[in-house]
Amino acid sequence: MRQRHKFLLFICIRFGHCLLGQYAWISLLVVAFVLFLFRKIYGEVVGALPLNGGAYNALLNTTKKSTASLAAALTVLSYMATAVISASEAVKYAYSIWNFIPVLPVTIALMFCFMTLVIIGIGESSKVAIVIFLFHLFSLTLLCAFCVVFLRRMVLKP
Repeated sequence: MRQRHKFLLFICIRFGHCLLGQYAWISLLVVAFVLFLFRKIYGEVVGALPLNGGAYNALLNTTKKSTASLAAALTVLSYMATAVISASEAVKYAYSIWNFIPVLPVTIALMFCFMTLVIIGIGESSKVAIVIFLFHLFSLTLLCAFCVVFLRRMVLKP
């Protein structure tokens, strides 16, 4: 029964604007109200999910152990599939810039690099997180600077 409700909410959000046109905001308001009613449940489950085994623990409290184990296995498979797709898309993006990159071998090499980092235990290091944060901060600042230069050239262009 719960799966039907989630599916109906998805249909309402995803395809409601096609069917309802200018009245799509009403369907989104209904969805927001329903989610508001379940906010404590979502808050508890989502709060547990980022931790290791959070999905398993949340399901273990509400279902059988076999169901929770199946969900945990599917969650791990989902994480793996997300990693593969992310690596593939990153390499395809690099290929669109540099055409000489072989996509499949570089994707495998990229995943191997991250696998090695996780195996040696650097996956949840605060130092690595700070380096990643500083790199993002630098790249976004550089992007903003280029945008300002571009806009100035466009405005000052005779």
